[in-house]
Amino acid sequence: MATLRTTILIFVVLFSKIIFVAAHENHDHGDHGSPHEDGDGETARSSSNYDIPVSDVGVNMDLQHTHSTSLDPDGVMTLSWTPDLEKEEVTFTIEAHTLGWIGFGISSNGAMDGADIVTAWVKDGRLYVQDRHGEGHRTPPIDAQGDWTAVGASENDTHTVVTLKRAINTCDLQDFPLTNETTRFIYAWGATDPTGRTPPYHGLNRGAKFALALLPFHKPSPTSQDYKTWRVSLETTLPNDKKTFYWCHVEKIPPMDKKHHYIGFSMEYGENAREVLHHSVSFECRGSHAGKSAAEMYEKYVGHPGYECYTPGMPDDLNLCETFFINWVIGSEGELLPTKVGVPLGEEHGGADYILFQTHYDNPHLKQDISVSWAMNIYYTDELRPNEAGNFGIGHAINFGLTIPPRTPSWVTAGHCSEHCTREALPSTGIKVFMVFLHAHYLGRAIRVRHFRDGLELPVLTQDSHFAADFQQSRKLTEEVLILPGDHLTVECDYDSTDREKPTFSGWEAEDEMCQAFINYYPRSQLALCRSTPTVPTMRDALDMPQIPGDVDLSDFIFCMELLDGKHYQSSVKEIDWTQRNLHRANEIMAEGEHYIKCLTHGRKKMEVPYNTTSYPAGASPFPRPSPLVGQCEGMPEKDFYAVQSHQHQHDHDHGHHHDESGDHEEQDHVHHHANNDPDQHDHVDDSTDHHGGYGNNVHAQEDEYENLLLDLENEYESHDNMHSGTPATGGGKSSLFHWLVFTLALIISWNVSVQY
Repeated sequence: MATLRTTILIFVVLFSKIIFVAAHENHDHGDHGSPHEDGDGETARSSSNYDIPVSDVGVNMDLQHTHSTSLDPDGVMTLSWTPDLEKEEVTFTIEAHTLGWIGFGISSNGAMDGADIVTAWVKDGRLYVQDRHGEGHRTPPIDAQGDWTAVGASENDTHTVVTLKRAINTCDLQDFPLTNETTRFIYAWGATDPTGRTPPYHGLNRGAKFALALLPFHKPSPTSQDYKTWRVSLETTLPNDKKTFYWCHVEKIPPMDKKHHYIGFSMEYGENAREVLHHSVSFECRGSHAGKSAAEMYEKYVGHPGYECYTPGMPDDLNLCETFFINWVIGSEGELLPTKVGVPLGEEHGGADYILFQTHYDNPHLKQDISVSWAMNIYYTDELRPNEAGNFGIGHAINFGLTIPPRTPSWVTAGHCSEHCTREALPSTGIKVFMVFLHAHYLGRAIRVRHFRDGLELPVLTQDSHFAADFQQSRKLTEEVLILPGDHLTVECDYDSTDREKPTFSGWEAEDEMCQAFINYYPRSQLALCRSTPTVPTMRDALDMPQIPGDVDLSDFIFCMELLDGKHYQSSVKEIDWTQRNLHRANEIMAEGEHYIKCLTHGRKKMEVPYNTTSYPAGASPFPRPSPLVGQCEGMPEKDFYAVQSHQHQHDHDHGHHHDESGDHEEQDHVHHHANNDPDQHDHVDDSTDHHGGYGNNVHAQEDEYENLLLDLENEYESHDNMHSGTPATGGGKSSLFHWLVFTLALIISWNVSVQY
């Protein structure tokens, strides 16, 4: 039966090709699909579909770009770019190991739909450039307005190189505006030049990669030779019965005969690290507890393999290591501090001699007998920087107060660092923030850090409307921000729990949630942590649960305490019929109600503040996210480009799919783990069983093969049609015969798949 179906499929495809080729055999086969230069190269280059002599744009200039990364794991495509914030434009150079066409795009979620796309190739001494936009799973149509300007192009025996520039915000509804937030660079290439005006289907030669396109770039290692490397490595065998596993161990800084500054780090991935390593966060361990020195407390743990974190077997001393030192989370390749700041090493110099590494492994499918190895190269120097930096955490405390109902597309969590804490902890001249790290798990869709002073809101410290848990890179601010004593900071996280059938709670596992930000600043102060959580009365009101006990220690990691009725918190919340609740009211109370302050200095020492509760400053409420066009594009509708972009990260994680982050800022688009699945379709499939519940990967491989045939057929038709009609492909104008053939082929695909269900 399968052979018969395949035979019918091949017959339909071949018959379709014969029909549409024959329908055009009497047409002129000239190539008139785009404007050529006619004495005005700039006019041609402002079109959305043009070709001009390579000599008119010149070979690619030897640009010294500020940003650079390999787009694909094999190094076929390399992207370099330079944001010019004064001119409000970005220049991109795309170098590909191909003599065919190249495609590059900017997307909010790694899919073609809604993306701004450019296709280009060099042929017979001419450069072809097409400004396109994604519309579903189809050939990207040509834009009505051209916004990609050719700057240079070249082609040799092996490579094609094209340099283009584009405005940061083109004020074109068919484009995607660049911001300081997470974006995805999507890419594709072909082995040969198109035969007509439309590149053929890319097949598996495509992918997507995370990027912070406009922010200062994190280079992989120091450019100066005056630095040393401290290499910390760890090999761990994961337990076979735990999906989430935390391991804590202590390292001692290298011997130093004088003061040194930490200046950055990079990661090395060993066996299974890219698959299951979720994060490794390090903390400074200080002495002076009960009169003990750091050596008395922590020297005995140096060289010890470690302990499972936050369990009875973990020594109490390790819980006192609270000041953040280095944050590495999935998606990051490391960071370098600005050249004017460094972090002191060694307790006698204001730093720490002992560092606790908390490493989180995520093994959702309980793969057996997994050993994981990784290493961190920590860079330090004796050429001291002029400013000494610190790092403190803000946001929502890690406890039961962070509760998210199921099947809820929009839920906001807030965590405050109150004016009472900053007034006591910060120096009178304030601190300057130069870098921020945002953190949530797989329900997170957006995070922002708001800044208030004397009851008035200042510009947002940083925000990310496209947050992805698989890409968590520290963000260097374009301009430093001054925070004064008495300022109030609020971290807000937007969650989407549509795919969750049960409530989600705060906790250590990847399926739990967090809402945090880590502030890198100078000059260094004693502040280590400044977070909040709803008070017990606030939680009782929001959840209509008067049985929550009033003596809960909100400063501790409490996740599932016993209630006054003898039941436990999480099981009781799971019994709530959320369809009968006013979710908006519950969210409003939990986010905007009274919060308990958790304000700590080094070593988890509680800071004495005049008030231990806080909330939003008067008149403030959860942040309404504006459209990126508001106030920027006169006469343009206030369309939010981002609102329609779907996020697949929670869907990916719920079905066991980690993105492979090889290279800087990367999302590998399932090329390694799911080579049969096209990311443009969002067809995320488990290695053995699909989430629809009944069939394996082979059916999806056939679906992809059939859909690829459809796309090849459609693209070939467009190529012929464009050569004969002299119009760019826009998705319209196809004959009813061709539509009938595509419909017939679709029916065959549906029948073939339905039989296998």
